[in-house]
Amino acid sequence: EDAIDDDMLLIPLSWASLWPDDEGVGANVLEKQITYCAEAMNGVSWLASKVEADGGDPKLAILSRPGEYGEDGAVGASLAADALGIEVVYDGTGEVAGDDRTAVISQLVDSGATMVWTVVTPGELSDIFGSAVGQGFEAVWSGNGPSFSYPVHLSSDLAADFDTYYWQSGYAVPWRGNDSEGMQEMVSVLTERRPDATLSDQYLTGWIEGIMAQTIIEQAISNGDLTRAGVVAAASQVEIDFKGLSPNQSYGGTYDENIVRESYIFDVVADDFDLQPLSAESGGTGLVIEEGPFTADVLADYEFGGACI
Repeated sequence: EDAIDDDMLLIPLSWASLWPDDEGVGANVLEKQITYCAEAMNGVSWLASKVEADGGDPKLAILSRPGEYGEDGAVGASLAADALGIEVVYDGTGEVAGDDRTAVISQLVDSGATMVWTVVTPGELSDIFGSAVGQGFEAVWSGNGPSFSYPVHLSSDLAADFDTYYWQSGYAVPWRGNDSEGMQEMVSVLTERRPDATLSDQYLTGWIEGIMAQTIIEQAISNGDLTRAGVVAAASQVEIDFKGLSPNQSYGGTYDENIVRESYIFDVVADDFDLQPLSAESGGTGLVIEEGPFTADVLADYEFGGACI
């Protein structure tokens, strides 16, 4: 509401399904990429296909923390399970809270789940994943970012287990993850300007936000109106081209017209985890594109009509 009053645009560092609003603050809040809810629908569908391809029976466990992040991703996982006819054998929505996760781990291990969707923090994932795998629990895992964190998990004693059981969902390609125009430009510029910086997939978030700002400002210049209100108006007139770094984005339509439906699945490859300085022109974050950008059938024509939570 303050942003509306002040004619300001906001880019939240959040992927909650609350943001792609076509009413209220929708014109002033510029979400980027897929929502937690829609991402979970893609991810659960992908996990189910993998389990079936390996000859298994998809049975889902959902692990999430309280709040808009945990609840949003958990709702998406449940929506996908309902649409696909997958049994949710453990619904831990909002149950990952506090330091004692013994009950969550016990119920997960005893659930019979063959696939796990997580909407937690990296520390919570380390505890739950490590304890479950250590007890012989075998399933395929994935989850909303930032459940998995390559600096945390691939530098730990669990690296080999994450390599075996975990596939990470994502919003954008990893560092040097493809040969697109956007990737070549970003790598070249950042390497030139910050050669001693350690490579990171997070650079893409800032770079993408920069593309958003540049595109909107250029539209406002074209319109001949660089007032605050003019810049807000320009945001609804553009399609933002991320040049292969992430699915393109536009604003100004209805919720279901604005929402991004494409995401990525990354294979976690422990041997590819090597955080070199940018000047080395080598190294990697251990995330390799397995599929994407893709939209699962269950999400392609799904009508949200508004936020999942």
